[in-house]
Amino acid sequence: MKLRPLFACLTIGLLAGKASADTAPFDLVGPSLQVSVTRAGATLPISQVPDLSAGDQLTIKADFTKDQSAHYLLVAAFLRGATNPPPKDWVFGAETWKRKAKDNMLKITVPEGARQIVLFLAPETGGDFDALVNAVRGRPGEFVRASQDLNQASLDRSRLDAFLNGIRLQDSERPAQLETVSPLLARSLAIKFNAECLEKPANLQAACLTQDREALVLSDMHSTSLTEALTGAPTDLALQLAATPQGGMGYYSPYIGAVRDLAKILGAFRTADYQYIPALALSRNDGMALLLNAAPSFRKPQSVLVTALPAIEAPHVPPLRAAMGERIACLTRPDMVLPVEGAPLIYSTQYARSMAFRVKTKDGKTVDIPVTARADKGGFTIDSGALNPLDFDQTVDGVLHGLWGFRPFEGPSFRLQNPGGQSWRAASGNPALTAGRAATLRVEGAGSACVERVAIRQSSGKEQAIVWKATDASSIAVEVPPLADAGTATLLIKQFGVSAPSTIVLQSNAPQRPGVTLLSKSIQSGGANDAISISLAGTDGIPGDAALSFSIKANATTKFTAKDRIEVATADGSASVMLDGGKGLRLENTQIAHARLDPAKDLGPSAFGLLRFRLVRDDSAGDWQPLGKLIRLPSLKSLVCQGADGGCALSGSGLFLIASLSDDAQFTHATQVAEGFTGGSIEAPRPKDGRLYLKLRDDPDMPVTATIPGQPGNAATPGS
Repeated sequence: MKLRPLFACLTIGLLAGKASADTAPFDLVGPSLQVSVTRAGATLPISQVPDLSAGDQLTIKADFTKDQSAHYLLVAAFLRGATNPPPKDWVFGAETWKRKAKDNMLKITVPEGARQIVLFLAPETGGDFDALVNAVRGRPGEFVRASQDLNQASLDRSRLDAFLNGIRLQDSERPAQLETVSPLLARSLAIKFNAECLEKPANLQAACLTQDREALVLSDMHSTSLTEALTGAPTDLALQLAATPQGGMGYYSPYIGAVRDLAKILGAFRTADYQYIPALALSRNDGMALLLNAAPSFRKPQSVLVTALPAIEAPHVPPLRAAMGERIACLTRPDMVLPVEGAPLIYSTQYARSMAFRVKTKDGKTVDIPVTARADKGGFTIDSGALNPLDFDQTVDGVLHGLWGFRPFEGPSFRLQNPGGQSWRAASGNPALTAGRAATLRVEGAGSACVERVAIRQSSGKEQAIVWKATDASSIAVEVPPLADAGTATLLIKQFGVSAPSTIVLQSNAPQRPGVTLLSKSIQSGGANDAISISLAGTDGIPGDAALSFSIKANATTKFTAKDRIEVATADGSASVMLDGGKGLRLENTQIAHARLDPAKDLGPSAFGLLRFRLVRDDSAGDWQPLGKLIRLPSLKSLVCQGADGGCALSGSGLFLIASLSDDAQFTHATQVAEGFTGGSIEAPRPKDGRLYLKLRDDPDMPVTATIPGQPGNAATPGS
């Protein structure tokens, strides 16, 4: 039994959710109204009027097509509060089907004391006008509430439509930029933004961003203040309520609330003759396009369309705030944007007009630069194409201003930079430039925000763009790439609005190479386990299977550091290794360094020939120094001879490294080894003095001796 109340609550909640979900989203196109407002001799279309005042002269006409068959009565009723019924002479009617202008349109003046105005389009029935007068005077509070709801919903719908149109336009023209533009649109128009949509494939992002469109509209305190907030709650309380779970955790939308409540409010007036249908009024140039959420009926009860004009109240100018933060902006930049926030209606309505950015020139003259509100840019774009930077100081202070309806208003102030034709110079304390080395230079000048491009022209005439970033309001850091040659180079700084770039001549010096010399070297043989040992003549040969240790000495202008490296490579550059503190290199002191190299491991089993080394420091390197000649040696296991005069066979591995062998150093009777030999033994002459003489393919001119154990004067070898 305890579950019944919970079940009942769930049932009611589900039914309420279904009812709200079934509410039509005002997607039926109704008739249009042409409305103009005249105040103090100036006339504006209703699309540019955010509020009305007592004494305003209104001209209202229904814009039906020529084939309109149903006759509609146009009625305008002024209201003066929920508890104070309006007098009968505050309700006006016009027969829209009549030909004469005095009959088919309304020309009325806003009376003193009026606070709202509601418009009706009612089917002609004979007693229609009196019925509407009685309804308005009988329950004025309901129509006050309906007026507030309709105005609120219309303003919120304008923001929603602006967002949807912006997304669709971006998706059709520049879909690749949707990820950048959509958050700006959402922020500018106070629209709920689902960042997860940008993780979807590009062709699905726009559809994701615009789904559940009626739930996208966030609470906007400015449009709420324009319609006196439905609950009458002050702004701070309304914001607190919006942050509660019941208020949607900050996503509560007056648009949704108005859509849900309008049917309830107007449904109370349903009679046998009339039912009232709310109509959202969307401003369209000189008129109002009406959108309906229910199809009108021309049978009893016939449908009366209800809409509202802006409230009759003191003007609420948009609470624009500058959103520049710490950013620096440039007056002459073509895509310059003055970022603002706090007033979404700036972007979704035509209430703000004749907007300009007011600045002063050097001679004190005031200049108004036209600006355009762009929701997709997050602010006002400046039309700076006709500006001459020389007319302004390096720092330009200005203020946004324009008209909000009939009333002038000033927005936030901005401080911008201007190139002003001033030159740039290299800052003091910059490092000296060295050819072949990159460097970061600080450059000072007239406004870092106005730098468009930085390039460098080398002495060869080659020009390339380089990376730069602003470090403060009057300086930038430029990344100078390694210059090919010592000498002069020219830094080119192009600024927005200035045709010729500013130039700075740079001087680069020839690099000072770190100098070292070979002090000593020693070889630790790697073939000690071979039965037949091989030795190289002289001191230049480095056996491929040996370990090489060598020491080097720094010259008078060089000192070793822990970050130094020694590069060892073959002369042809086919193999190299870098020795450092973690691999093979140790310092004795700042003048002596010791290195160890395992050629077969560090350079690979195929490396041979002249070896050289050099000191590498940061991004520079010293001259190459000779280290010796790397020669790969075969591994010889045994020499087997047949009888006293028979031939011999030499066995081992890597025998293809031998070009020829002989029993004497002059190679009088040499035995050749075929190229590409793959066997494990080769024919060899019988040694005369216990030695064989080899010529190796890596260096046929270097004498190589193989000592045969068991020969006279040598240790015994098996099989001899």
